[in-house]
Amino acid sequence: MYGNYCRLLKRLKRLTPFAGTCSDGAPTSPVNLHNSGSSAISIEKMILRTSKIIIFFFLFFLYHYNSNLAFCSNKHFLSVKNDKIVNETGREVKEVKLRGIQIDFGSIRGDIYSYPGNNKKLENFFDMMLDYVITEDDFRNIRDMGANMIRLSLSTYKDFEHDTNPFTYREKNFKRLDRLIKWAGKYRLYIIMSMRQSPGGHNSTPHSGNKGLNKLWTNREYQRRLIVLWKTIALRYARDPVIAGYDLLNEPDAPDKEVFNKVYREITKGIREVDDKHIIFLEGNLWAKNLDWIQSPLDTNTALSIHFYEPGIYIEGEGTYPSKIRGNIFDQQALRRRLKKRVVPGQLLNRPVWVGEFGAMTKADNYLKYDQDVIHLLEELNLHWTYWNYKNLRGKPDTQAIYYSTPNNKFIRLISKIKKSKRTFSSFTKQNLREALEFLQTVNFSEKHQLKELLTEFYCF
Repeated sequence: MYGNYCRLLKRLKRLTPFAGTCSDGAPTSPVNLHNSGSSAISIEKMILRTSKIIIFFFLFFLYHYNSNLAFCSNKHFLSVKNDKIVNETGREVKEVKLRGIQIDFGSIRGDIYSYPGNNKKLENFFDMMLDYVITEDDFRNIRDMGANMIRLSLSTYKDFEHDTNPFTYREKNFKRLDRLIKWAGKYRLYIIMSMRQSPGGHNSTPHSGNKGLNKLWTNREYQRRLIVLWKTIALRYARDPVIAGYDLLNEPDAPDKEVFNKVYREITKGIREVDDKHIIFLEGNLWAKNLDWIQSPLDTNTALSIHFYEPGIYIEGEGTYPSKIRGNIFDQQALRRRLKKRVVPGQLLNRPVWVGEFGAMTKADNYLKYDQDVIHLLEELNLHWTYWNYKNLRGKPDTQAIYYSTPNNKFIRLISKIKKSKRTFSSFTKQNLREALEFLQTVNFSEKHQLKELLTEFYCF
């Protein structure tokens, strides 16, 4: 049984006092219906308790067999049917609502130009980061929160492809990815893989790779490398139903609509040569804002995706919510109008829309109310969603992350020393580096309890 089953039992305790507390979702045996100090109980009490038992088992049945309440079984492939995502289990076709969270899986290899020296110790350090940044405990934690999927951001293609030797791949890191997929299966969580950095970079910010030079769209070699990398990933996981699908590019910013669609079509074609099962997710242009750039015809098993950070000035921490910001009313009604406008192109294409990222920085005033209102709208509009994000590795407590590292975290201190003093990784002992890596585990991070509780409430919606 799972963590949200445990929460269900807690909610029913007042209704069904015969049920004991649960541990990891498993109920204790019912107590004796007779009080130890009484030889008999009244017929009225017996009828009342019997009614409670019937209600309990009715809710138990409803919980486990309604796909919108229970954890979806990830033993069957998800697919797109018109504007819905469904789980086909033999004779049944059940609609599935994806509610989850973003996790970064990757090293800081994508920022390699920030670190002096380039040697084997540095490369090994990057690879070993993947053993600590996400562990099985994180999958268990997300399961216990009640989510049914994870947006697994592949932080940089460089963790899987040798940048200096294109089309050759790091098998050890693919095996590390295999391990994550196995944990997701164990805890009945779907995975959507997302490509955060691409060869050449696909927007003008450094987090897309290549120092934000945005050359993917104009360089055929970079495009070919990305197509082959996605094809390699798809071939490896083609028969694994734990994977819900592939999010081809995180926050693309193409200069031309024709090139934008051409790149998407070519990646899709490469994937479909080896994998005809998994959903392909296409993000809108201009940092996942504009779905109206996506053109038909689309692959039949394709969904669309946007990111919702509205208004940006508040998300970054200025102003309060609700209020008037720079002359404009900013409340749930305003958010509803903006969100509806953004998803219209998806509705016209009759495709499901997934809001792959949203959330206000926790330094924004009244951010919990903002997040709550946004999630209510996502539910109201029947949109799939993932919150940004689970964990921040850069020592910043005021981002959207549930878990954040403090400045005295050994990993943060190590990276700070390297950047500020220009020391190379070679100047640190293996023990220094391993101790720093151990502090990447979430158990060494601080938790925002109220944010976690808010998300848990909606995951168990």
